[in-house]
Amino acid sequence: MYILKELFGRIYIPGEVYEEVAIKGKGKVGAREIKFAIWIEKKEIKNTQTCNRLIREFSLGKGEAEAIVLGKEMHADLVLLDEGKARDIAVSLGLKVRGTLGILARWCYREGRIEKFPSLVDELRRKGVRFSKQIYEEIKGSFK
Repeated sequence: MYILKELFGRIYIPGEVYEEVAIKGKGKVGAREIKFAIWIEKKEIKNTQTCNRLIREFSLGKGEAEAIVLGKEMHADLVLLDEGKARDIAVSLGLKVRGTLGILARWCYREGRIEKFPSLVDELRRKGVRFSKQIYEEIKGSFK
């Protein structure tokens, strides 16, 4: 979590993502950090109609749909999404998207610590975070 704070300063998350991670995900990776971090702000979306359409037409999860809608409403510089379909939709709507691995790679590169990337990914895996092996290999290969 400290990497997100270091890279972005303040982060906004939609209500459903807060609910999924901090409340329903109690005891899991990131739950406590999201609940108590003062630099992470829960923000409710205004356009529930678009959110419901994204869920209905594209079978997105509510958290992913709200993240896309919030990104549009706030004219976000960047939206953090890991699920491929949600990423594709967000990009088609003009949003700049990064996933967890992309954020981690960005931090490693910025800090001059590219060699730490594989071990940090392994640490996240041990904590139960899942990643696409293909995306991991693509990012790792881009360092060369």
